[in-house]
Amino acid sequence: QPPNPIYDDILEKWDYILDGLADDPHRLNRELDWVIKLYLLKNYRQKHQCDWNDPRIAMIDLQYHDVRPDKSLYYVLQRQNRVERLLSESEIIHAITNPPFDTRAYFRGQCLKKFRSNIFGVSWGAISFDVGESSVKRILMPEPTKGTRKYVHELLEKSQTVEELLTNIMN
Repeated sequence: QPPNPIYDDILEKWDYILDGLADDPHRLNRELDWVIKLYLLKNYRQKHQCDWNDPRIAMIDLQYHDVRPDKSLYYVLQRQNRVERLLSESEIIHAITNPPFDTRAYFRGQCLKKFRSNIFGVSWGAISFDVGESSVKRILMPEPTKGTRKYVHELLEKSQTVEELLTNIMN
């Protein structure tokens, strides 16, 4: 099999991260999310001489993960070139509407496209549908490889409504 530059890049990055974790995780304060946030929190604590129970620490913790670019502390660090990104903004935007075909993300994504108005809630391992009359039906997806295009494409194609989807899943 010929070399694949994408796989080689992934393995090189993975090797770098594993070495960093083994040697000194704190040196990964530009690459790993949890190390970046810990570095941010420790610096804040030191600068303001506060402990971990300080409400400002909890607020920073929440604000770091705010998904709005104008509110998120992560995006502040990104604009200051203090974090390394693996993906461009356009790749992220593409991934939002184009889930991978080989995980349960495919089923979640297709359900969101097709049945958005009937979605009550979505998590990694479940999707809940509002089927009217104060009733919510939940589809559990504990296996990451069971919601792939291979397994659910035909099911989704023949299900024009949420009710049909739920019936077809049972058959």
